[in-house]
Amino acid sequence: MKDTILGNFEKTNTKWEHNIVGTKGTFWSSAGKIEYIMTSAGLSMDEHETSEKLTRQLYPVREILDFDKMDFDQLLQRDLDDHRVATELIPYLLENSHRGLSFFPPIVAALLPFRKTTPKEAFEKEISTDIESDEDGLSWKGTISGKAYKYQDLVTPQGGAAPFPISKISWNEGGARLVVLDGQHRAMAMLAIARTITGSWQDSGEKYKYFYESRINKIIDELGGEAWLEENISKIEFPVCIIKFNSENELIDQHESARKLFVDVNQNARRPSESRIILLSDNDLLNIFTRKTLNEIRTPRCSFPISAVEYDYPGSGAGKVQSSKPIKWSSIINIEMLRAAVLRTVFGPSKFIDSVRNKVNGKPNWTDKNKYMRETLRLNEWFPRSLEHEGSVFERNKIKKDYFPKSKIDEFIEQYQKSWGESILIVLENFIPFKAHSVALEKLLADWGTIEVYASLAKEAISQGQGMYWTLKDSYQHWKDNGAKGSDDTYRAWEAINFKKKDFDKLLAEEYLGKTSDKAISDTKNFYEIFNTYASFVGLFLAFSSLARKHGYQGEQIPKFISEVISVMNQALLAKNNKLSLFINRDIEEPLNRIKGMDTPDSTYFRYFWLELINYGIDKDAVLIQKEIVNELTSETRFLYFNYLKMQYISSLKSEKSTKEWNDNKEDLEELALKSSKERISRSLKKWFNLNKHDFDIWYQKYTSQQVIQDEIDENSEEV
Repeated sequence: MKDTILGNFEKTNTKWEHNIVGTKGTFWSSAGKIEYIMTSAGLSMDEHETSEKLTRQLYPVREILDFDKMDFDQLLQRDLDDHRVATELIPYLLENSHRGLSFFPPIVAALLPFRKTTPKEAFEKEISTDIESDEDGLSWKGTISGKAYKYQDLVTPQGGAAPFPISKISWNEGGARLVVLDGQHRAMAMLAIARTITGSWQDSGEKYKYFYESRINKIIDELGGEAWLEENISKIEFPVCIIKFNSENELIDQHESARKLFVDVNQNARRPSESRIILLSDNDLLNIFTRKTLNEIRTPRCSFPISAVEYDYPGSGAGKVQSSKPIKWSSIINIEMLRAAVLRTVFGPSKFIDSVRNKVNGKPNWTDKNKYMRETLRLNEWFPRSLEHEGSVFERNKIKKDYFPKSKIDEFIEQYQKSWGESILIVLENFIPFKAHSVALEKLLADWGTIEVYASLAKEAISQGQGMYWTLKDSYQHWKDNGAKGSDDTYRAWEAINFKKKDFDKLLAEEYLGKTSDKAISDTKNFYEIFNTYASFVGLFLAFSSLARKHGYQGEQIPKFISEVISVMNQALLAKNNKLSLFINRDIEEPLNRIKGMDTPDSTYFRYFWLELINYGIDKDAVLIQKEIVNELTSETRFLYFNYLKMQYISSLKSEKSTKEWNDNKEDLEELALKSSKERISRSLKKWFNLNKHDFDIWYQKYTSQQVIQDEIDENSEEV
């Protein structure tokens, strides 16, 4: 039973900032029981109109949440595409309003608990109120949650059900906020118009007015100016569905419920970008672990800056297809690359980690990967043989990335974090190529002046990692296509971003090579063009995973081992006046790297490159690394790469010959390819790793005598 307080006592002690009345309803989703009120919001020259006040409460998430203080678990929305709102939605609203054609489907907003701008897990316990009568003589009865909100239903004077399903919700911004779960772009269109016509951008989100204010004013002037506004603006109205999650259970995490509902309402809509799926997913261990690492990067204790991670970007469509490397020059990895590192270290599978001659290719076999994960996280040491949770029995040997008891999620994260989670951070913080990028980027941002509006917008686009970058990019193209070069702060902001890239390239060369000559800048750019690809990044973690498994290290042993491996790699890169700093470059004399593409299968060959570097760098001071194991893995992966070079050479020769010429001279041409490939890799290994011809010939004879050349082995097809 809920406690009861006197309605009149509550009325005299709490003044509610916002009140909404509408049609009530209830529905169920994966987030549980949800109560909602259907109402409407509109535009008006009068800031005190109830519907206009509601419009102002539909804040974009970016204006409610302090991104510097929140973690990725609290992200509910895709970033706003301000360019799309300004050039598509706002013209649609304004230009059609006097024709009666403007219509938006309902905007869905959840009332969620906050302490000012900080999200809280739950509201205070609801307490029942007595029947209250308003100034119109209507009777209301419901519940109140502290000073956060009051939710009431229309009732008869005696407390019975009213003939109409009407409810009222009141709230204060200090304890509750409306967060848009569906329709954030529509809400922003209305909000931008409201702020522009009432001159109230300074109240909130002022820096975003440069995307909107001039364009809105231009449209209004073309339609008839103030006279048109007075006659037509109130005609713009749109439906709003305000939802409230069941607060009877104090253990309910309101923001988690909002995330679940977000997935529900969007599952049949346009698919969110892959980055957003990772940020939102609560039912997939791979995504949860990836998000944990992102959260750790955002903490002050991590020296690797979040601005170096491209963690949120548009999905496919309109030329916004994510590539195999970060698009932003300020980012050295993206969220999908990071997830791939988690995949290969935690989920394997064994056939690609233990058997290093197998090429990573094909579709994922999650039966093998889940088995590998159970071994990696050592479930046999802490997870019971079987566990009952929420009516289901979870058997230890059947736990999967998307099938696990939520009651044990903290233990799963703990096991991940103390092993590979911490190890990934060690790599990002300490491996010289990552560290050089981080230091250069932080130096750039520290010296980036933001007095001008366009400079402030440009710096935010680089430092925050949010949708500002993509919005400025689209806005720049819009102005350029319409012949309005340099006429807008957003245009100048994009030019500033491109200009700053030159400064960054110089800083990066200084940090990585210790030089700022034109050649050093060019060499550094060429190195990072390869280093920050999916193939290179995943190959790096394939190498780490294979080494740790072969050495038999588990759990908290792994970070210590990886620290020593990184130390060895750094020493190798710095040896002999940075001789090896550019060893993966292609446009150099006697290149080791002759890979044509940078796709997923090529990560296998990058594993070899990194193992070769580690093998070269090991010295007598190594404690945890066994030279024999590293040499064995390097030799095996070297043979796989050698076979790749031979097949590439054969393919090249075959393309130059007619079918008859090839068939007549096949044996000789294949022998030529074999000999040429052998000479190429031998010369490269001599130059970069001091492997003399005698030792190379011994290696070559050993592995060719075993006749272990094998074709690519695809994973069995089983979709994620």
